[in-house]
Amino acid sequence: MSAKVFFDTNILVYARDDRDPRKQRIASRLLTQHGTSRTGIISYQVVQELFNVLLVKASHKISPIERRNCWRLFLRPLLFVHSSTILFSEAIRIRSDTG
Repeated sequence: MSAKVFFDTNILVYARDDRDPRKQRIASRLLTQHGTSRTGIISYQVVQELFNVLLVKASHKISPIERRNCWRLFLRPLLFVHSSTILFSEAIRIRSDTG
């Protein structure tokens, strides 16, 4: 079994941003590789941050159809870390235990 790879919001933004072709190429390659092998994962926070960028901050705003397709075809299959009270409690415990 392959190790899981967590993608930060920046990787998803770089994959869409054509202002830096090198970053875009690397991000796209990583997302394709780990999306195909089903080893890439994201959290609910990454989804929220990405849509904030695409809806508010991006120079080219994403259309409603693009939003639905982005969610259905790309983001939903990678979403493995969901918000919950258990998640927050565990994060507080780990922080307390590890300093």
